[in-house]
Amino acid sequence: MCRLRVYLDQNKWIDLAKAATGHPDGARFADVLEIARHGAQAGLAVFPLSAAHYMETLRTRSGRQRHDVGRLMNVLSRQVTMVSCPDVIPGEIDRAARARWGRPTELREVQIFGHGPWHAFQQIPERFHLSDGVKVDDETRARLEGRYTRLLEEAMVTGPTQDFPYAGIDPKADDALRERHAQEERETGELIRRSNRKGGDFRQAWLARTLVELTGLINESMLRAGISPERFVELGKDGMAAFLYDLPVTSAVFEIRYRRHRDPGLTWNRQDLNDLNTLSVAVVHCDVVVTERHAAGLMREARLDQRHSTVILTDLAELAKVLVSAA
Repeated sequence: MCRLRVYLDQNKWIDLAKAATGHPDGARFADVLEIARHGAQAGLAVFPLSAAHYMETLRTRSGRQRHDVGRLMNVLSRQVTMVSCPDVIPGEIDRAARARWGRPTELREVQIFGHGPWHAFQQIPERFHLSDGVKVDDETRARLEGRYTRLLEEAMVTGPTQDFPYAGIDPKADDALRERHAQEERETGELIRRSNRKGGDFRQAWLARTLVELTGLINESMLRAGISPERFVELGKDGMAAFLYDLPVTSAVFEIRYRRHRDPGLTWNRQDLNDLNTLSVAVVHCDVVVTERHAAGLMREARLDQRHSTVILTDLAELAKVLVSAA
């Protein structure tokens, strides 16, 4: 039996943590928590963590709240983690190029699901090593190093038990960078809106913008494969659009992104781009996505749930039925 992959938005993890700690606001999620625990323990379901989960949990200043959420994440995820959109784009482009031109022969694909924070952030794994001065046999050394490596991985979700700021840890150290990216997104949206494009023209403008942003990666893929980048231009408008839709995660980003920009009243904040990058991977590669109403509405409108056979939920309590039916 295949395990059901369930992606939970950060706020849904918080709801489950409230149920786990007996908070009144979590009472209606008690059943789904019990079923989720059983499913994870029995290997029937897995609840992968993304880089966004690590970053958002560690932004929680309260040590108690951070550990309430982080402990539950560790239990249900069992440290199964998922990469983000930028990690998968090169491989998607390589595969689409090979489908058209028979090259490249080697694809730069990444494994979508793996283990630990190192996989989520696509970094070289770190392991705990006992000092050579500790005199134990090889079997004991391996067991202890494995155990402390797991504890280290779990601690990267929860952080220290103390409230922040603590020991020089600044959970908002990257705020300036995140704000700059959000500002760039706001400026891009405003630039396209000033062109007064409506309906299908607005969509085409964002399609063109997306392809322009991908040009560097597409050219790199084609040059690696010994294909002239002019071959991509020769596809024409419709062919280039079809190329984009052969990139499952990348096209999901496009569908969500341009739809969100249609509403000039919605601004982009520091977290929105992280959410976009993780939800686009989740809706393509997970079986169930539980997220907030607006994001769910955009994905359903784009029929991403139908295209990728993904169940999209907004009410965490409804997840109980899905887990039971899949058991």
